[in-house]
Order: sequence, then structure tokens, then C-alpha cells
Amino acid sequence: MSSSQAPYPHLTNLLSGSLGARALACSDDFFASMHNLVEDAPPAFDPDAYYERGKVMDGWESRRKRGPGHDWCILQLGAPGILHAADIETTHFTGNHAPWASLEATFFEGSPDADTLRDEAEWVEILPSVALRL
Repeated sequence: MSSSQAPYPHLTNLLSGSLGARALACSDDFFASMHNLVEDAPPAFDPDAYYERGKVMDGWESRRKRGPGHDWCILQLGAPGILHAADIETTHFTGNHAPWASLEATFFEGSPDADTLRDEAEWVEILPSVALRL
């Protein structure tokens, strides 16, 4: 499948920035911003694009973990809905993507800040750890 094709064209992308989805917080986004996760455009790659922290990547990229724990990102959906599928996009991340991922969800009334969501929310696993592939 071409990276320009939507993987589930019959479903609404609840993480679409055009719907108001937002990246609220993450453990680390040293190499590429968490805000890229809610961009509507297909992933892009420029082999010649570099900046002070390394290669410019169109996605979320953290520094490699050397200790315990895992990386995480809190994303706010742009609209309420029922999750029928998840596309964890790794296009152009060759050799530097996480080997696995899982998804958790929570519901909060209003607009809680990231600290409240991180520290007080009751998170429920909605996708157990799965291996990612290119």
C-alpha cells in the first residue's frame, strides 16, 4: 500500500488534526515532535533534510531509552467515537522505530491538562502490545 493511501478509507480518523485532535504530552520528543502524530498529510521523507538534532523525520521520535520504562504519548481525539482500527504508522522509520507498541485509553469530562491525565486518569488497555513492522 502506498503511504499516501488511507489504511482504512471507510473510517473516520479520530486523530485528525482537522477534527481538532491534539498531542498533549509525551515522555520525550527530542528528535521529532509528538505534534506530527495528528498531522493529516501522508508521511513525507526528504533524504537531505537535517537540523541541529539530526535527521528531520515526519513522525514522533524520542531518544533511545537506556534504562527501564517506555516512551509514551498522550493524544486527545478530535471527536468522540468508537475505535474500530488503529494504524501505527512507521513509514520512513527504518531501523529507528519501536519494535512494539500498545494503546491505552481514558475518558475525562472537559479539558483536563496533561498532568491530570498522566497522573490521575484511569487508563484501560485497548490494544495489547503488538510487534510493529515496516
